[in-house]
Amino acid sequence: MPSTRPEHPGDPSGRPDQAGLRERLAALWCELLGLPAIGPSEDFFALGGHSLLATRLATRIRTELGVPVTVEQVFTHPTIAELARALGAEQPAGPAAAEPAIRHRSRTGADLPLSFPQERIWLLKQLVPHNTAYNFQCALTLRGPLDVPALEAAYTEIVRRHEILRTSFHEVAGRPVQRVHPPFAVLLPVQPVPGDTEDERRSAVPELIRQALDGGFDTSRLPLVRWRLLRVSATEHVLVQVEHHFVHDGWSLGVLLGELVALYRAAVAGRQAELPELEYQFGELAAHTREVVAGDRLERELDYWQGKLAGLPPLLELPLDRPRPPRQSFAGGVHKELLAPGLYEELKALGRDCGATLFMLLSAAFSTLLHRVSGSTDVLTATGVANRRLPQSEPLLGMFVNTLPLRTDLGGDPSFRELVARVRAATLELYAHQDAPFEKVVAVVRPDRDLSYNPLYQVMFSFHDAAVPDLELAPADAEGALRAELELLHNGTAKADLNVIVVPRPEQRAGLGVQRPGSGLVGAPDDGVLVWWEYSSDLFDPETVAALAGHYQALLRAVVADPDRPVSRLDLLDEAQTAAVRAAGSGPVRPWPQDGSVPAAIAARAAEQPAAPALVAVDGTAWSREQLDAAAGRIAARLRALGVRPEDRVPLVLPRGPEGIAAQLGVLRAGAVYLPLDPEQPAERIAALVADCGPARAVTTAALRGTLTGDWLTVEELLAPLDGDPGTPAGAPDLRPDQAAYAIYTSGSTGRPKAVTVTHAGLANLAGWHRERFGLTGADRVAHLAGLGFDASVWEVHPALAAGATVVAVPEQVRRDAAALRDWLVEQRITVSFAPTPLAERLLALPWPAGTALRHLLAGGDRLRRRPPAGLPFTLVNAYGPTEHTVVASSATVDPAGAGLPSIGTAVDNTRLLVLDGTGRPVPPGLPGELYLAGPGVARGYLGDPARTAAAFRPEAGGTPGSRAYRTGDRVRLRRDGELDYLGRVDQQVQLRGVRIEPGEIEHALLRHPGVAAAVVVLRGEGESAALAGYVVPSDPALAPDPAGLRTFLAGQLPLHLVPTAWALLAALPLTPSGKPDLAALPEPTGGQRPAEPLGSAAERRVAEAWSAVLGHPVEDRNADFFALGGHSLAGYQVMAELAPGAPLRLLFEHPTVAELAGALADGADGPADAAGADGAISSGGAISSGGEAAEDPTAGLSDAEIDALLAAWDGAPAEATEEKQ
Repeated sequence: MPSTRPEHPGDPSGRPDQAGLRERLAALWCELLGLPAIGPSEDFFALGGHSLLATRLATRIRTELGVPVTVEQVFTHPTIAELARALGAEQPAGPAAAEPAIRHRSRTGADLPLSFPQERIWLLKQLVPHNTAYNFQCALTLRGPLDVPALEAAYTEIVRRHEILRTSFHEVAGRPVQRVHPPFAVLLPVQPVPGDTEDERRSAVPELIRQALDGGFDTSRLPLVRWRLLRVSATEHVLVQVEHHFVHDGWSLGVLLGELVALYRAAVAGRQAELPELEYQFGELAAHTREVVAGDRLERELDYWQGKLAGLPPLLELPLDRPRPPRQSFAGGVHKELLAPGLYEELKALGRDCGATLFMLLSAAFSTLLHRVSGSTDVLTATGVANRRLPQSEPLLGMFVNTLPLRTDLGGDPSFRELVARVRAATLELYAHQDAPFEKVVAVVRPDRDLSYNPLYQVMFSFHDAAVPDLELAPADAEGALRAELELLHNGTAKADLNVIVVPRPEQRAGLGVQRPGSGLVGAPDDGVLVWWEYSSDLFDPETVAALAGHYQALLRAVVADPDRPVSRLDLLDEAQTAAVRAAGSGPVRPWPQDGSVPAAIAARAAEQPAAPALVAVDGTAWSREQLDAAAGRIAARLRALGVRPEDRVPLVLPRGPEGIAAQLGVLRAGAVYLPLDPEQPAERIAALVADCGPARAVTTAALRGTLTGDWLTVEELLAPLDGDPGTPAGAPDLRPDQAAYAIYTSGSTGRPKAVTVTHAGLANLAGWHRERFGLTGADRVAHLAGLGFDASVWEVHPALAAGATVVAVPEQVRRDAAALRDWLVEQRITVSFAPTPLAERLLALPWPAGTALRHLLAGGDRLRRRPPAGLPFTLVNAYGPTEHTVVASSATVDPAGAGLPSIGTAVDNTRLLVLDGTGRPVPPGLPGELYLAGPGVARGYLGDPARTAAAFRPEAGGTPGSRAYRTGDRVRLRRDGELDYLGRVDQQVQLRGVRIEPGEIEHALLRHPGVAAAVVVLRGEGESAALAGYVVPSDPALAPDPAGLRTFLAGQLPLHLVPTAWALLAALPLTPSGKPDLAALPEPTGGQRPAEPLGSAAERRVAEAWSAVLGHPVEDRNADFFALGGHSLAGYQVMAELAPGAPLRLLFEHPTVAELAGALADGADGPADAAGADGAISSGGAISSGGEAAEDPTAGLSDAEIDALLAAWDGAPAEATEEKQ
């Protein structure tokens, strides 16, 4: 009898005194931990206890000692002395009364209900009959002489003992049941492995194992476990075992192997094994659980989970390699990895220091990884709970495990130690509320539905710490020793996006007593921890998952080294990996161009071939290089004569054309800085920008001067010869690389535009890269499409002129018409052309003549969403670059055959693309981070705004002293091939048709309207349908401004592209808890949900009647949403069965209103129509026919979570009787 020294005699009142309680606790501890004796001050977890054993201990204390206790108390008081003091003084002894007694039931030939976990798997089986994701498979390599009849006898006895292994599953009256059959003999035919040598035969084993794993089970027929015995040699066999999860969970494996060892040994010895008969069978406990977990008890559990999961983000944004397919295929792969030697002991020590188990520690680290790769501070993973709190369940095989959500809060950037405390608390809460079936949790939470992902969780984190025995079938000291090595197998499926399974061998051995080394798990030594990374191959490449596993190990090493470091500062990369990432993001290193600055290069081209064409105006007028050079020189000389000095600023309000380009070059040759302003802007805005920049002089045209305020020179005046004209300077001045070249205004978040100042180094680097990248020569003709006020025009004009190419202006009537632009490009023999991304995408959709001269179409300014069709006569180049980095920072030639969205490519010359996290640390390839740009292309900063410049232009991480990097605010990830994927904006800045917009500038302007009290501007839609939407709270609701008036008001202050086209008037802006506008809660700008309308057609009335019958209340609005009315998956199942048997349930998800569903049913889901006959019947045509190949299962197309919701309500059919929390 294990004991601790008693301190006090027994209490005659019947209450256990401290000594008695300690004795009884010690007996339980020794039994569970497999130890002969335990001291009163020894820590349960230091002795090998873990979460699963703590749960079993709490259950045993309650049932055997009659003392109420929670798992949390076991964690809080981990020694016998502490726990006895906490429990003994006030609790009476006696049998526990909280749990009703288990009833024996008639089973053979009877139909018993499924357990809750079985029920979910049953429906998945109906949906995808051949899906093997819910199979379990393993292999036992048996080394030593094998007695096959003894092995068959052992398995035959296991089948006799466990009714679940001789149970089939059926549907009776629309509900699943399980049916027990008489015992049967297990036969293991021996399959010789082909090969002449043992090595050849061993090499053939993996393929034979793969064949054994193929195929699912007909769950209505026995058996739901199959074996294949492979003979490699007389002393080596491989036993492959495949089970359906109806009859198996992780705990079951240890039970089965333990009985197999005992029964095989007994069979070999010709005796009966000393195994006690089972008190209850699986079916009895499944029925008992369904009776107990019901009513008020279930409602309390569901109330807890509904509160716990309130506000859960619908999707955890993982770093996927491919877009999600419309429907999950369950195809998967696996990456296996051992934790580094010694790490287990270090983690255990840290866990003891934190008062946490290994599961809690590893789960906290995994949530940290998910936080770092997704950017989310609200991380949910699903985890399996053994669900064997009843001692009677411990010796049974069967599917007991319950899946529950573990929500982790990483807000506030806690230290890892703080995070472990949070995870510990959340885990203990989960244990306290583990009775709620997962399926019912999903139903009560009612998460957002999307058929492409599981709407409650996308990631699982499982911990297989159930005991696995020593696999010594015949003792090593006996003649004919036989040992087995267990290998867990994968069958190419996945249950979730990512399913991480931790197999801690030391934890599995806890409770088994002292075991000799080598207890037999292949790939995991007895002191090792094996981690499986099962992943959806629809979403991830193997290399990505392997990288995630590596980052996880790096995190674990980091937390062991410094658990008090904030989770944001835990390193995912070592020094060598950091250097490799930096190199992958760096462009080719090239010296300063031989021609020097861009103005010098353009002058050199003029000197080489003065008569060669340089510019062609929209009316066809051509300027030679010599003419352009002379005009630029004349303007430079006149500006100098008027007092313009190096670095002075000269605003230019000029249209596209030779004069405008000559003016830009003239300013540059004067050593000054030109500021191009779009002449289409309101005069008031132009005046404000000119005043802001502090100009030396300002230049426009004679035609525009009368519309502008202030003192303006005209380009005609600057070009006109005058008496005493100093003439053209001898040449361009020497321009330093760090000297400012131009400044361009961009939208400002505070309402004040900001001028970005770019240097000659950046301009020369752009021109040199462009000339090399696209092979520009004097034979090229380059289109000039962008207005001079936008930096795209810098890219179009200056590199081309520096290379000697001809710049041809696109006529106004052609610029925005894709077909007309295509025709013009062909007619003008244009070889290189830029087009804003939306226009470029329209050009790609057009047919092109084979003889076009166009070699490169350059797209930029917005996210490219389409690839070019095969066979185009030119290449499409996707370019990326903010104004703060001299137009272009990266580019990619878009492959027509590529997958996914086109990348933004690799760095241009001398440029470094740095992907950093929020703390400025490099982000590993494949993971999202914020893009920083470094190199000569980085702008000097914001004109006259040192504070904003310091915030955006920072010291380069890992760079040389003095080097700076621009923080773009763009989220990207570095791919394994070295290219960047663009993921969106970090802040609220948006891109609309190639123009970067700060909504704050528009909001600032709106607030100047006397009738506006508050305003928010957002971007709605994508691509061609993208539009700015303005939300306005009027100062006086009775005098609210109308959208037309607001548009007119803004049009006088802002460029037209900054004026919203959609509007909504609100009583108040929705706010987040922190008081900021809640953008996600804004309604549609047209006014939100459609107004209620009466039912129209007979088809709509029939749909509404079906909804009313199922939902239990009248439905009279044709725009009513089924799910907003409280509908769930089972109710939808019943609706579809009533309206159109054979129609897929996903039709209801895709058309959730009365009108939409009526139209979809009538029109085969291709469009709305009234196909009802005189009696209101809905036709069953097209994709929803009641027979033939087009017919589908009504639940086809559902994701796991929709199936969860359906199952959660299954018990209560009809739907109005279900205990569903609304």
